[in-house]
Amino acid sequence: MSFNRRLEQKMQQRGFSGSQVAQLVGVSPMAVSNWRNGRTVPRQEAFERLAQVLGSTVPFLRDGIKDDAQRPAVKSGPRTQAEIIADARREIAAIAGLPVSQVILEVRFANN
Repeated sequence: MSFNRRLEQKMQQRGFSGSQVAQLVGVSPMAVSNWRNGRTVPRQEAFERLAQVLGSTVPFLRDGIKDDAQRPAVKSGPRTQAEIIADARREIAAIAGLPVSQVILEVRFANN
């Protein structure tokens, strides 16, 4: 399956129109139209934002490599603080339509 077909599939699953994707990713509607029609593909930064908006991964959208959404949500065994924080950053970025690199979380522990 090609990138544009994977894009269409994810957009349909999320119920997004091309103009909604354009707004959330921060590109023009024409750029999204070109992606959907297979004329062009996003640059890396747009690929990252697109994956976040669509709840997918860059490797899946770009190359068809298995989507994280198809993997078990919880791995066996306890999660580390770093894993929990990384997951939270990804989720917040997806909701906000931002690259993960722009989400900064601060964790403070109260002194008792």
